[in-house]
Amino acid sequence: MLLAFQTEPAPSSGGLSTILLFGGMFVVYYFLFVRPQRRRQQERLALARAVEVGDRVRTASGLHGTVVAVTDDTVVLRLTEGQAEFDRRAIAQRLGDGNAS
Repeated sequence: MLLAFQTEPAPSSGGLSTILLFGGMFVVYYFLFVRPQRRRQQERLALARAVEVGDRVRTASGLHGTVVAVTDDTVVLRLTEGQAEFDRRAIAQRLGDGNAS
């Protein structure tokens, strides 16, 4: 004899749990990726603004030089052989004063 069990479908909470899941994923993504990237971008911007004539700097491509002139968008670096003009955003690190060496 076969017994037929009548099962009722489970109530679905579908919409709310899905929204909470995606909301939680967004919060984790924000704190792991977006916030640190913004902080690094602000640090690079502050470095670009702080560069002054006479500073020793390293560019993003690895060139070392001394700042000779600064404009709103560019810096002119004195390299071993001559000078070169770079975008301010290309400055990756401030090494110190060129006058101190």
